[in-house]
Amino acid sequence: MVHKALNMYDVVVVGGGIGGTCAAAMLSAKGKKVLLLEKEPYLGGCSSTFSHQGFRYNTGATTFAGFEEGMPVHRFFESLHVTLPLLPLSSAYVQIQKGKALPRFEDLEAFLEALERVHPHPQNRAFWEEIWRINRAFYAHQDYVFSKRSWGDFARSLVSFLPIARAFFPLLLRRGDGYIRAKLPGISSAYKATLDASLRIVTQTTTHEASALSTALALGYPFLHNAYVQGGMGALFDALEPCITHVRKKTPVSRIFARSYGFEIHARHEVFHARTLVLNTPVFESARFFESGAIHAYFSRFKSLDNDQSAFMVYATFRTDAPLEHHYQILLDRPLPQTTSDALFASFSDANDHDLAPQRHRSMTLSVHTKSSWWRGLPPALYKAQKSALVSQILDQVCATLGLEKSCVVHHFGATPKTFARYLGRAQLGGIPMSYTRPFFTNPANDTPFRGLYMVGDTTFAAQGWPGVIAGVNNLQKLLDA
Repeated sequence: MVHKALNMYDVVVVGGGIGGTCAAAMLSAKGKKVLLLEKEPYLGGCSSTFSHQGFRYNTGATTFAGFEEGMPVHRFFESLHVTLPLLPLSSAYVQIQKGKALPRFEDLEAFLEALERVHPHPQNRAFWEEIWRINRAFYAHQDYVFSKRSWGDFARSLVSFLPIARAFFPLLLRRGDGYIRAKLPGISSAYKATLDASLRIVTQTTTHEASALSTALALGYPFLHNAYVQGGMGALFDALEPCITHVRKKTPVSRIFARSYGFEIHARHEVFHARTLVLNTPVFESARFFESGAIHAYFSRFKSLDNDQSAFMVYATFRTDAPLEHHYQILLDRPLPQTTSDALFASFSDANDHDLAPQRHRSMTLSVHTKSSWWRGLPPALYKAQKSALVSQILDQVCATLGLEKSCVVHHFGATPKTFARYLGRAQLGGIPMSYTRPFFTNPANDTPFRGLYMVGDTTFAAQGWPGVIAGVNNLQKLLDA
């Protein structure tokens, strides 16, 4: 009983990704005794920063959007009185297609001027002004709550979304590509390709698969304030960690048992006890913590949400003085072998960020979509050959597109879905795609039918990325306060 008392917490959070770390910090600020358990030696998950043979890289998620007055991300960090090492960016990223560069400026007028040079269209101004207005109006709605604990809670949740439904009703009833055709008639195939590529960053889908509202929000994401994180994305978690009551890294959780008082969490050779449990693990992989019973069955229902989508990553350090933007989306004529997307997303460290890369060097993290199943079960020699060939092709493409010599690459390596499964415990990356046929309210909520059991992260409400996951953390707080 003494051991149990020493290890009893108000809340235990399993998983130190964006959702888990932010939830642990938020609940600690509310006066709760919180324990955050993370299996890796650092926090951040897919948004962490790591070292490899003396060089440092961002793991996967490399953009930090929505940090502006009145927006959920800004309000969250402001409530914790946390100062972040940020460098404001004028553009979220630069799209490069057939040698033409299109910066996705935050400023609407600057973007329209650049757009007319690359993709002129008589309706450009009317369309993009509407996209800008939709985004501003959408994020002004923050009074909703989303719960699926019971049918009654779910019904009340849908009522809370009525203001959003009324404001954007026409956009909920049509597909994104129909919306584009109506607003930008006669659009060129090249222009359409840039729009689809933009959607894949945010929704993991194209305009044909997304609703008009999802399309508008995804296209408007670059109009949110974007910032570069000095020292790597891990610096965000370094700033959050002191806000959390207790943090235990290198502590993988093996089993969880429901008890009369809450939950019993087994990690290595220790057992922790919690009245409330928050899982920041993919919803379709969470059944593994529960040996059997109703909770195991509940999470097993979501296995179908694992859509086999993942990412192939290339990490490289360049020795160069060439002027480089912080983020590029490089559009290809066709997908490379073992990939599913015709777009590469490459992020470079700031020239003056010597915490992330040595002087006169730039650290690069590049991602492209792939399927987890393509990398499972391969003979070791074939796996190694395919991985090496794809890394080489990607580096060739980046160097040719950005005018860099491949000889200036001083260190590089690749990561497949198998790599992410080994280090992060998940092979599926990118959250759950938002599609027209699968609206948001079909996704798991942050609560469950079980007392004291909650979830956060990119596979639950609301969506992926900092704005989406923070919205889920805020929703979690509302559910706990109810």
